[in-house]
Amino acid sequence: VTAVELQPDFHDAASRLTRRCGLDDRVRHVRADFLEAEFEDRHDALVSWLTFLHIDDHAALFRRCRAALVDGGALFAEDFVADAPLTVRERRLLSEEVYCRALPDRDRYRERLESAGFTDVEMHSMTEPWTRFVVARERAFAADRERYRRLHGRAAEERLARFYGVVRELFEGGNLGGARIVARAAPNPGTAALR
Repeated sequence: VTAVELQPDFHDAASRLTRRCGLDDRVRHVRADFLEAEFEDRHDALVSWLTFLHIDDHAALFRRCRAALVDGGALFAEDFVADAPLTVRERRLLSEEVYCRALPDRDRYRERLESAGFTDVEMHSMTEPWTRFVVARERAFAADRERYRRLHGRAAEERLARFYGVVRELFEGGNLGGARIVARAAPNPGTAALR
C-alpha cells in the first residue's frame, strides 16, 4: 500500500499509526501532492474518501489516477457532486469552508473519468445517507460541545461547530450531493508513463 497525503500533520499521524500497528513493511507513506507524487509501480487499486473534492483540476487528477493503475485496475472513491446548480452562497461556503472550488455534476464527473481512460464507471448516490449523517453529527456535537471545549479549547470547538453547521446546511439545501464512484482503468489508455 502506498498512502499519499499532502498535509504534514495528517501524514505524520498516519505514519505513527502504521508503525504502532506493525505494518511498516506493508504501507509506504508519501507526503506529497498526488498530482506530483512519484510511484515506484502501478497499482491494482486506488481509493479516495472525500479527497478528490479538494483538487481543482479534475482532468489532471483523473489522468494521474489512471497512470497510477495497471490495466483493469480499480478506482473507488466517495466524493461530493453537484446534484443541482449551486447558489452563490453554496459556492462560497464550499470554497471558503470546505476548500472545494470545483464541483462537477454526476454527468461531468463521469465524462472526466472516461476521458482520462476509465471504463465501467458506476456512480451510486450517497446524498440521502450523508445528509442524515451530517444532520445527526451536528446534533451530537451540539449535545457534547462543552466537553469538546474543555478538551480542545474554545477556538477548536468553534471551528468544528462552524464546519459541521456549514456542511449540514449545504446538504440540506438539496444542491450538494454525494457519490460512491467505482471505475476500471481501460487497457491501453495512451497516458503518459509514471514519473
